[in-house]
Amino acid sequence: ELHANSGNADEAAAQMRAYISETGGGVSAAMRAVRVLERAGELNAALEQMREAAGSAPKAAGMREALAEVEYRIGEKDRAIEAWRAFAAEAGDADGVMRAARSLIGRNETEAGYAVLTARAEEFTNDALYAQAMTEAAAREQKPDEALDASLRWVRLARDAGTGDQAVAAVARLAKRQVAEDRIISDLRDRGGDRTVGETCLLAVLEQSLGELAACDATLAGASGEPRVVRTKADLLIDRGAFAEAVATLESLLEMPGVAQASTVRELIELSARTGQREAALRWVERWKALAPGS
Repeated sequence: ELHANSGNADEAAAQMRAYISETGGGVSAAMRAVRVLERAGELNAALEQMREAAGSAPKAAGMREALAEVEYRIGEKDRAIEAWRAFAAEAGDADGVMRAARSLIGRNETEAGYAVLTARAEEFTNDALYAQAMTEAAAREQKPDEALDASLRWVRLARDAGTGDQAVAAVARLAKRQVAEDRIISDLRDRGGDRTVGETCLLAVLEQSLGELAACDATLAGASGEPRVVRTKADLLIDRGAFAEAVATLESLLEMPGVAQASTVRELIELSARTGQREAALRWVERWKALAPGS
C-alpha cells in the first residue's frame, strides 16, 4: 500500500503478487490487491494484476467474475459484458446464469442481462427463482407481455409463502397495467382442480380487484385448508375493511401447521386494537410475549 500511495506501481504490483502467492491466491486476495492499486489511481496495474490472477485459475468461476467486475469498473465495459455473457452461456446451473444476469442488470446493462436469461430460459422452465429473475428483468426492459408471462410461471412454481406472495403481487400489478385481469381469471378458472395454491391465491386477488367478491370468497373457500390461502383471505378481508372477519380468519390460521405464530399474533393485536377490542388486544399481547420473549 505504501508503494502504491507513493506512485510506485511496479513495486506495488510486485508486492501484491507476493501477497497473493503467500496467501494461496483466491478471489479475496486478488481483489484486495486490486483495491490497493485502484486507491492509488494505478488502474492499469490493477487490471494487469487481476488478469494475471485470473490467468492462473482460468476455470475458477469466481475469479472470472471478479475480473469482469474489475474490467467494468476500470472502463473496459464491452470486454466485461462479453465475459458475463460467456459465463452465463457456460454456466452449469440456473444460479450461474442468474448471477451473470444480476451482475449486468445491477450495472444498468439491462438489455444484456435480459438477453442472457432468455437465451437459456428453456432449460430452467421449472425453476421459480429463474421465473422471478425473468419477470424482473423483462419489466425493467419494458417488455410487459414477457414480464406477465414470466410472472404467471413464477406464481405457479413458487412453493414458499414469501416468494409466492411476491409473485402474486407482481402478476396483479402487471395484469392491471396490461388490462389482462379478465383473461387471466378465465384461464385460472379453467384450470379448476389443477391450480396450484399460488394460482388459487392469485385468482382470488384478481377477482377481488375487479369487485367480484362472491367469486373471490368461493375461490378461497375451495381451498380453505391451505395456510397460504387463509393468509390471502385475511389480507383481502383487511383490504375490504372487514376487520372482524379478518381477525377470525387469522385466529383460524394460528391453528394450522407451519404458520409464523409471532407475526400472526402481532397482527391480531393491531387488528383488535383497530376495531376497539381492547381486551382482546391485551390477551393477544400476552400470547405474543410468550412467543417472542424480550420483545
